[in-house]
Amino acid sequence: MHQTKPPSAQIRGLLTLTLALPGAVFASYDGNDAIRDCESRIRSEYKISDLRDATVQRLNDGALHFKVHGMAKVDGDKHPWTCEVNDRHVTAAEYSGPKPKGLSTAQQLALGTAALVAGGVAINEMSKQGGTSQSGSGAGGAKELQDLVGARAAGGESELQSRGYTYASGSKGGDSSYTNWKKGSHCVTVRTTNGHYKSIVDVTMLDCGGGGQSGPSRSASGGSGAAGLKDLVGARAAGGETELQNRGYNFVAGNKWSNGSQCVTVRTRNGHYASIVDMPMAKCH
Repeated sequence: MHQTKPPSAQIRGLLTLTLALPGAVFASYDGNDAIRDCESRIRSEYKISDLRDATVQRLNDGALHFKVHGMAKVDGDKHPWTCEVNDRHVTAAEYSGPKPKGLSTAQQLALGTAALVAGGVAINEMSKQGGTSQSGSGAGGAKELQDLVGARAAGGESELQSRGYTYASGSKGGDSSYTNWKKGSHCVTVRTTNGHYKSIVDVTMLDCGGGGQSGPSRSASGGSGAAGLKDLVGARAAGGETELQNRGYNFVAGNKWSNGSQCVTVRTRNGHYASIVDMPMAKCH
């Protein structure tokens, strides 16, 4: 009579290993892997090689969900970057610091732009074959600037200036900020949301102050100290630093800036200017 024999110890061991394998593979991904993947994404997307001081936080939501923070060293200074990993895949990577020197226009615009947008801008710039100089000597207006929609504000400001535009004024409304730029007889308004250019439209010259004064002269004549800088509150820190310098301010120490007659303190939160307040000039000496 045939009798069914119980599985051998070897077979039972194989079954146990098979059942345990998915969990073992799932658990094999840790914080070090998240840091490695995030640094790889930052290097490839933003063309930055010197990454350091990375820290990782695992979120307790039942999945392989990590948030990684680190610093990128560019031209001797450190600037923050962030990254998120979900189920072993990088779902977000962000760097808003300055661009490494020596990059082409397309690469500069790609810094801080989502991968798809960056690719489109790069192709657009390559196809122009010297379009920046043509734009500087030709017409103007929003039509020639649509390739900047989607770019990060810091890179967009630099590109606007390279195309012959000068800053005229700025304001905030809701979750967006609005800046007016002039070139010749053209005035455009750039709407920025979450650090990216969302739209660029033509407006009347009245929006650029008629005479089209640039940021520095407007600040010098229209207001002093923090009162003349309130439109920068909410701006990305990288773009804010550029605009402070455009308006005649120089970095002193810590978070203090001075234009020679005024001293202000700039407080930054989450990569944005949170407040700008006046300080005694003695604080900037």
